Amino acid sequence: MFRRNKLFFWTTEILLLTIIFYLWRQMGSLINPFVRVLNTIMIPFLLGGFLYYLTNPIVTFLNKVCKLNRLLGILITLCTLVWGMVIGVVYLLPI
Repeated sequence: MFRRNKLFFWTTEILLLTIIFYLWRQMGSLINPFVRVLNTIMIPFLLGGFLYYLTNPIVTFLNKVCKLNRLLGILITLCTLVWGMVIGVVYLLPI
C-alpha cells in the first residue's frame, strides 16, 4: 500500500525530511562541534577522491596507450595539474 500510492509516499517523504531538517536546526549548537571535526577530517578525503576521479583516466591513458609506468604517469599528471594551476594563478591574478 505504501509504495502503490505515490501521493502518500511523497507526502510522507517530504514530511519526514522536514521534521529531520527542523530537528537538525534545533540541535545546531549541540551538533556544531561534531560537524566541524567531521568537516576537518572529510575535506582532505573528498579533495583526494575528486583528484583521483579527475586524473585516473589520464593516468590510465598514459599507462595503456603510451606504455608508461603507472607511477610515472601519476607524477606527470600531477606535475601538469600543479603547473596548470600555477600558470592560471599567475595570469589571472595580476601582481
